[in-house]
Amino acid sequence: MKRSIVGIMGGGEVSPQELAVAHRLGRLVAENGWVVLNGGSYTGVADASARGAHEVDGLTVGILSDDNTARVSDHVDIAIVTGLGSARNNISVLSCDAIVVCGGASGTLSEVALALKAGRSLIVLRTAVGRIAAEFAEEGQVVVVDTPEEAIDEIRKRLLPQDGVAQAVAGIAGSWVEAVARFEQGASLARHTAPRPAGPRGDSL
Repeated sequence: MKRSIVGIMGGGEVSPQELAVAHRLGRLVAENGWVVLNGGSYTGVADASARGAHEVDGLTVGILSDDNTARVSDHVDIAIVTGLGSARNNISVLSCDAIVVCGGASGTLSEVALALKAGRSLIVLRTAVGRIAAEFAEEGQVVVVDTPEEAIDEIRKRLLPQDGVAQAVAGIAGSWVEAVARFEQGASLARHTAPRPAGPRGDSL
């Protein structure tokens, strides 16, 4: 079953408070069983969120702007090298089921714009970026929150129905497999226990 991917987007140079928030977000996302996706860098929000996820054995994916892994975080499990520079932001956004914005500057703003255009669920912490995106909140696509815990609650509202459908489908498939197995078992038992036809002298053939 596909695991939901939550992008944690932010800058490489952010405040200590934003680093702490990114770290907390990464940890909470991983604790919920979701994959953490970020920019893969060894600095800023990417490194902090990946480190938080790793502390609880979460899976982390980094979409790198570079054409090598020289600047990848030690806490990124899967580093995807694009060599696309800022254009990699579109790959990052389209790969996510939900996105949380934590600090950042112009690069993060481009991810916000791409997420809005792609119709992705967008949760924004109340930062400078959050104030800019707040105008979209009235339409319901953007939710502005104050804490990592509130961000997780908003992600759950958007992902759990999707995860529930997948689980329901898996449950139905499992029931069919079990039913078929029982039918085959019953048919096999019937073949072995059914009386054999009598021969000319009354003997079973």
